[in-house]
Amino acid sequence: LYLQNSSSAPAIEAATLSSPLKRKETD
Repeated sequence: LYLQNSSSAPAIEAATLSSPLKRKETD
């Protein structure tokens, strides 16, 4: 879902690095 937003990609990646749970969702 998040990966579709290229504009938010950098912010999402930063969030995933500090959030294991979100990391699983984006994986």
